[in-house]
Amino acid sequence: MNPEPSATDVEPEDPIAWLRECLIAAFPIPGASTPLSATLQTACARLAQVQAPRAVPQKLVPVPARAPQTASERRADQRSKLTVFRSAILHWDGIQGLCLIRNLSPGGMMAKVGTAIPVETRVVVEMRSGHMLAGRVAWTHEGRIGVQFDARIDVGEVLNGPHKVASHWVQRMPRVTLPCDASLVVGSTREAVQLLDVSQGGAKVEAQRLRPGDDVTIGVGGMAPRTGAVVWTRNGRAGIAFHAAIPFDTLAQWALERQTAMCVPA
Repeated sequence: MNPEPSATDVEPEDPIAWLRECLIAAFPIPGASTPLSATLQTACARLAQVQAPRAVPQKLVPVPARAPQTASERRADQRSKLTVFRSAILHWDGIQGLCLIRNLSPGGMMAKVGTAIPVETRVVVEMRSGHMLAGRVAWTHEGRIGVQFDARIDVGEVLNGPHKVASHWVQRMPRVTLPCDASLVVGSTREAVQLLDVSQGGAKVEAQRLRPGDDVTIGVGGMAPRTGAVVWTRNGRAGIAFHAAIPFDTLAQWALERQTAMCVPA
């Protein structure tokens, strides 16, 4: 028994006439009624029985949430932690003080501070490179705090990257900005000056008649007098480099005490 021919197996008697009928069927002339030949009717009937393949709906694959940090990633973070002894300025609750960073990693730091700072206190660490690192106190223990940064950092850049001041790049010791009265001795002359900021290595004062190279002794209430030399002067201000650095603990404690007390001339 011969199989029933498919729509594509139907052969027209006159190919040209059959093509003409196909065009008429596809693009009928309005108002015209042209009967289709038996061959074309058979072909159309066969094509009507052919079903287009059903579209298979695509399965939506959910994007997995970011996996928590693995143990190996935590170990890698530990390996990137550097043990350092770097002083910085710590800002919290309107107070600024010195802290001594003992170790630093991309996610946080451990530092020595001169006062108790409650857990969850918001802090900003001002590095000598000029970077400002915001975070929170994660833990505190016997004068040390652990700070978790809000964003991960590049440890090398934070430690070594210089800070741009005016038209040049510098690395300088952290300076505590605590304006107060001070005394300045130059030779046999003693005068009252305004201390603008101070670091372990030097100070900036408002004073007249100072010249670069002058040897001076500066005194401020609560701290022993420091000797140094004027290294620059500009617009009634002068920078003094101490001959010997102020110990970290001494300056840190002095800065905290001056936050709540008025400066008294030495």
